[in-house]
Amino acid sequence: MKKILLASGCSYTTHNYNSHYHTDMKCDWPKWPEILADKLGMDCINVGQSGAGQEYIYTSIVNNINKENIGLVIAGWSRASRRDYCYRGKDHWQNDIWDEKGDNNYFIGRSLMYQYSFQQLCKSLGLKYKQMQIINSYETATWAGSNEVWPHARGKLLSRQGHYLHMQKNPLFNLIDDNFIGFPGKELGGFCMQDFMKHPEDYISEKDWHPNAKGHQVIAEEIYARLG
Repeated sequence: MKKILLASGCSYTTHNYNSHYHTDMKCDWPKWPEILADKLGMDCINVGQSGAGQEYIYTSIVNNINKENIGLVIAGWSRASRRDYCYRGKDHWQNDIWDEKGDNNYFIGRSLMYQYSFQQLCKSLGLKYKQMQIINSYETATWAGSNEVWPHARGKLLSRQGHYLHMQKNPLFNLIDDNFIGFPGKELGGFCMQDFMKHPEDYISEKDWHPNAKGHQVIAEEIYARLG
């Protein structure tokens, strides 16, 4: 029986991505978790969801981590500012791109809490694991092609540099281990996986900046090269 790669993340990870800009497009190409699992000779359970924030990513992994024969667990983290909530049972999740109840300092602490908890959970179960920011944890909170900040984010938004400085001040920052690929982010000498998608042909279109088949191949290759 093959080992299982369990992965979760946002729209850069989900197996069921549908483009809001190109509604007639079939986005049924293999996503990075499936590509990576194939390279490792594993089966894949991909529980990513479009729009997901850190709570959904962590919870979806917890809900599936007790399956038999898990060989590797990967968390592909999203924006720190997103809010996830569940209703009508554990399988009905919705997401807000900006949690109106908090500010950047809260978002950063919450994000690090889920990342540290993921790390410790996998360690306690004796499971191999990796985590990374698939996209940057920092949210610009501006409309596409504009510098106008979203109304609900005004007065709560840190600069990109301030975001990462707050990360460094959090007590959990120094407890994140080397299994976090690219930690803590570009501004502090790290990277997210999107940083490797350097060419327009890695994306669906000029409007839809999600990975196409080539982009998912790029992400899978970069993760594979860092598995150790």
